[in-house]
Amino acid sequence: MATKKPLPVVLKVSVEQAERISQMPGLSALLGHAEAFGRYLVTDKGYSPKTRIDYLTDLRLFFAYLAEAGRDITFDDLTPDVARSWLAAGIKLSVATRNRRIATLRSWIRFLVKTGVLRADPLAGLESAKRPKRLPRPMAEDQIEALFKVPSKKTANGLRDRAILELLYGAGLRISEACSITSRDLQLTGSLGPEIRIRGKGSKDRVVPLTEHFLVALREYLAKRPSKDGGPLKPGDYIFLARGKNPVAPNSFRQALKRYLALAGLDYRLTPHKLRHSYASHLLANGADIRAIQELLGHADLSSTQIYTKVTNAALHDTVRNKHPRA
Repeated sequence: MATKKPLPVVLKVSVEQAERISQMPGLSALLGHAEAFGRYLVTDKGYSPKTRIDYLTDLRLFFAYLAEAGRDITFDDLTPDVARSWLAAGIKLSVATRNRRIATLRSWIRFLVKTGVLRADPLAGLESAKRPKRLPRPMAEDQIEALFKVPSKKTANGLRDRAILELLYGAGLRISEACSITSRDLQLTGSLGPEIRIRGKGSKDRVVPLTEHFLVALREYLAKRPSKDGGPLKPGDYIFLARGKNPVAPNSFRQALKRYLALAGLDYRLTPHKLRHSYASHLLANGADIRAIQELLGHADLSSTQIYTKVTNAALHDTVRNKHPRA
């Protein structure tokens, strides 16, 4: 009797699902390529660990669905209809989730073609759903001022959070980027002025100038910042630390932001990304060049940045509607 090949642990299927899949030779063969696919996402594609986890979670759900439905498919049976049946099963998916699951399957198939497992893409007819365009509405400047006054200046955590807020709005960083910066990323004495070097999405590097407001907040925080060994900040140390003296987690800051927003009388559902939107929108409204904003945000494609021109146009329409005597 042949020994059953263990499933890739990276997919984390349940014991019952693993047992069921192990009895399905076709499905087991498909699953056998999952672990190498996970490595490919990071080493070849340059995806972040979070994106890797998201993609592998989608694959786990896909195979769990097939196992529950008793569909022991092979590569020859893998068609757009099989994928559509999975996407249609269970709860109604948002357009964003549906499209990410389609992206997962497409990326997995491209990997199988690239490695010679498949000759052609069997999901070529699978199309993404069109997402409704939603313009990011920036925060008003007085709202930002009210928010920034909330974190306490008497505690290290309050000073830390105020500095992070200044960095998100003053440099347009993503919260994951802000939480992961180290002392090596800060260039405070450069010939052009203080700046920060960021490794963004897709391992794309960019340099962003720093504002004086952030530098003041940073100095105040560093004066009370805890350290792992009680000594001064060393090269390579994370800047923003949690209570356990590890780098503060993005989700931890998101929860703190909800409290600050509520205390400031603002919508507590706003996310750190709203400050990045506000950074870009306010720069553009004050005459900044769209391509300069593209570089500052780290967008690979100018079309990602051009949405902020629509925000500005929307503001112009609001001005005419609300201020013109004949509107």
